[in-house]
Amino acid sequence: MAVALATAPTVVVTTSAHASGPAKPLTLSASWGPGARSGARAPLRLALTTSPHAPTVEDVRIFLAAGIDLAGTRLGDEACRILPSVFGEVLLGRVGGDPPCPRNALIGVGEATAVLRVNEYEPPIFGSGRLSLFNAVEHQGHGGPGIAVTVNTDRPIVSTLFYSGDLSSTRPPYGLRIRIRVPQPRRPPFGATVALRRLVLDVGSPEILYSAKRRGRTVYYRPGGFERPRDCDRIRGLSFRAEVRFAGGSRGVATTRISCS
Repeated sequence: MAVALATAPTVVVTTSAHASGPAKPLTLSASWGPGARSGARAPLRLALTTSPHAPTVEDVRIFLAAGIDLAGTRLGDEACRILPSVFGEVLLGRVGGDPPCPRNALIGVGEATAVLRVNEYEPPIFGSGRLSLFNAVEHQGHGGPGIAVTVNTDRPIVSTLFYSGDLSSTRPPYGLRIRIRVPQPRRPPFGATVALRRLVLDVGSPEILYSAKRRGRTVYYRPGGFERPRDCDRIRGLSFRAEVRFAGGSRGVATTRISCS
């Protein structure tokens, strides 16, 4: 179930992709959600798709255009503190008790679609789940801010998967880099290989709701998304890039742009 955004006038100028070795092409798209043209804070939708014949994805890195940075938003007021041992696990059913991450740590929502392959004789099993991206404490020792990703699936099984990642700054024409590590689950469903096929992420989605205490009362508010960068090349627009590492060491790259207007 993909996250629906209200229709907003936006232009995706171009998409290109290439990959080295046996890796098949990727496609990347980026677009603004509602509010982008009015000057209000707007969500940013990113969608990454791999070919059905591409190897298993192990690492995803998405580079946002320069000037688009979480530091200028109200997202991520709090942080998750998930134990490192949980990342890479598949927990059957829904996680009970207190939520693994506080409400005010959520920075993006979306959908992940994967293909499960048991063996070469069985037909592939297609699954999808609700994806949540959280600000988190970095456990991997990479130095930058951390992120945590949870995927709640309803098919082929009801489960919750946990992934880790980090944020870092990069060189122009890019700014913020979002990295998500996608290791194979230690105990995969049906003993299958899980291959990511599509990732859709709405950073700063209007459905994200935060809470705060004011004068002893709990109030709820929407933190919103990004302000559009003021410095934008009118010819080239805003540039985005995705780099994916596949099993076996091959890599794929995809780029796209959003117009300034």
